[in-house]
Amino acid sequence: MRAAALCLFTALGLYTGLAALAPGLASAQDPSALAEGRVVAVRVEGNRRVEEAAVLALVQLREGDTLAAWKIQRDIKAIFRSGFFDDIQVDISDADTSGGKIVTFVVDEKPAVREVQISGNKKIEEEDIREVLDIKPFAVLNDADVTLNQSRVRDLYLDKGYFLAEVEPVVTEVGEDQVDLTFNITENRKVIVQSVDITGNEGVPDRKVRRYMQTKPGGLLPWLSSSGAFKKENLENDLYIVQSVFLEEGYVDVKVGEPKVYLSPDKRYIYITIHVEEGTRYKIGHIRSRGDEVPAEGLTAAAIDRVVAGETALQVAENPDGRGTGWLRRTLANEQPGVPLETGDYFKLTEVQATMERIGDLYRDQGYAFVNVVPLTEADPDTGVVDITFDVAKGEKYTIGRRLRPS
Repeated sequence: MRAAALCLFTALGLYTGLAALAPGLASAQDPSALAEGRVVAVRVEGNRRVEEAAVLALVQLREGDTLAAWKIQRDIKAIFRSGFFDDIQVDISDADTSGGKIVTFVVDEKPAVREVQISGNKKIEEEDIREVLDIKPFAVLNDADVTLNQSRVRDLYLDKGYFLAEVEPVVTEVGEDQVDLTFNITENRKVIVQSVDITGNEGVPDRKVRRYMQTKPGGLLPWLSSSGAFKKENLENDLYIVQSVFLEEGYVDVKVGEPKVYLSPDKRYIYITIHVEEGTRYKIGHIRSRGDEVPAEGLTAAAIDRVVAGETALQVAENPDGRGTGWLRRTLANEQPGVPLETGDYFKLTEVQATMERIGDLYRDQGYAFVNVVPLTEADPDTGVVDITFDVAKGEKYTIGRRLRPS
């Protein structure tokens, strides 16, 4: 410790300013005077594994700054939030007779992780668990990293249907400032889906929605198979599936709420409820296109209209006058006519998506490899009509050489 040291701040106390002096130094200097002076150097001591540059990157105090209590407090907190240190003290000493100050952050690192161990796993292989862990041997123990890895292991078990799995990190000191980190796993039994209910729907029956969902109730003997096993990831994907089913039936404004999951008292079964707000069922109104056109290449609004009417990109490209190609040519090209979008038909998500793909093909056939087609909808719930505008951004044109490159 420098003989000219003026004060110490500890990161484990309440930061009340430079007046919070170490007891042995309280009478050495008037606390208010310690806030005076210009910083001539900022240093780090006590670090062994964490690079000095990494600590200084967290500190805002710089050479030439005026020393102030709030600046010291700010930087101590920033270093402490990194999670790599058990204690942080600040040593402020005179640099010379001019009153310049040297500020030294004296850190006490947390121990290093010697080994990461896994215990209690039977249903999931250790290799699969280690794939989701990113704490490496000899890294500094960081509470935030431990919590994150604990959640990853827990999520892995959720995905496999073990809704009740428990993951407990245990830190064991092994000497020489090192610890072993063990994730103790209690797997418990799989939880079986007992029922999946859809509420709020009137136009689309439950059975039609559940048909496409990945989350399904267990069968007669769910414990002997994977039937009905609850998987968090599947349920999250099912929300998009439910929305798509209603869009396919014309409910453009449908809203799908977060699923409600209830666990039975004996913790063997799960009951799931998904609430939807259908809104109005829409028919297609006006169909338009806008965006990039290249008339010289046959990329026009008229060409897009023909694609919307069900023709393929090949038909439109080979017959700009509107005559269709023969069935043999389409068969050899492995292209089939699409389902036309027509005013007055109910909105169907798959038909709109197929039309987007055919419009994209029209542009891709002319070298626009990254064309983007976006269907913009304007719905009127009072009339039950939705207008569709296909917005086309062609992007750059590419040619094939040794590699794909802009023309």
